[in-house]
Amino acid sequence: MIVKVKMLAFMDGEIRNVEIPDDTPDGEFLGAVFKLGQNMFQPVPNRCSVSVNDVILDERGPETKYVRVAGCGFQEMSKDEFDKFEALDKESRARLTFK
Repeated sequence: MIVKVKMLAFMDGEIRNVEIPDDTPDGEFLGAVFKLGQNMFQPVPNRCSVSVNDVILDERGPETKYVRVAGCGFQEMSKDEFDKFEALDKESRARLTFK
């Protein structure tokens, strides 16, 4: 399965496709995207590894879920929250704190 990650930490919103096994359990989905999105596992020319403040686009259901990679874990965002987050410049995104 290919999972899109919006690279907002260092790549100005470019998309990185991360391949994870189709049989990845739901409870391991986000961790698998983060781990396999590291260049040591899936090197992608001209792309950074998945990092804090990148957003995983979970398109497995009827509606896309937006999940920000947090300093520790993950944070689901609404579409509106994602749009506002994406509109910030890189420095503002880096300084933003979440509950």
